[in-house]
Amino acid sequence: MATSELAYRSATIKRDGSKQLDRLNRNLVTAAKVVDRYGDKYLPIFERIEREIEQLERKTDVKDRIKTLASLSTQKEDVGGVHV
Repeated sequence: MATSELAYRSATIKRDGSKQLDRLNRNLVTAAKVVDRYGDKYLPIFERIEREIEQLERKTDVKDRIKTLASLSTQKEDVGGVHV
């Protein structure tokens, strides 16, 4: 993983304040060091942490898009019989 990608992920952490994402990114760095030092048998751990980060980032992106779309309409409307 490139240093710039880690810097990007750190900026993402600071922006959204996610403690879980912060922890996962720290663990990813540790896993990278373990794989580098002790070999590919630890690669599945690195890959799993990477997948968890991607899933959490996707989930955050979806929530951000939902908030943006929901805020576009200022008028109240009925959605499935519920007044929103």
